Amino acid sequence: MVEIKDMVSKPYNVMSWVLRDKDGNIIDSGKTLNQIQTAHATSLANQVDSTPAAAGGLYTKIAASDAGIPAASATDLAGNLLPAATYYTVTASTSAGAVVTTTYTFTAGQATGAILSVGLYTVGAGTLMCCASLVCTKGASDTLAVTWTVTFS
Repeated sequence: MVEIKDMVSKPYNVMSWVLRDKDGNIIDSGKTLNQIQTAHATSLANQVDSTPAAAGGLYTKIAASDAGIPAASATDLAGNLLPAATYYTVTASTSAGAVVTTTYTFTAGQATGAILSVGLYTVGAGTLMCCASLVCTKGASDTLAVTWTVTFS
């Protein structure tokens, strides 16, 4: 017997990032698999299955933290947000079929210091949907561009 949980899409989640200095030179970069928060994986997959074109609108806010990624059941990043209680509006979040791509660039002055995790949130920064771990130190004049790709299969 097929269970409903086996009929919805399963997410595969990758975040790439590039840290640049004030002159645009690459300081560091990376790509990491990351975690979809447990409580929200099914609702996210249901949205992709029912209305793929609207799935890009699920991710509206982003934040950076000075702590590693939280437990899969958490609804917010661990540690301190950089700066405190600050959620930024994502630059773009689009969907094409079963792929949702979200981008944001932390500009000079945003989220400075040691960054150990980044998270994507639903409307109004209400709920952490997915998060990724990275290790970089962003200076006040540096930029950090992140591209999140969530693929459902």
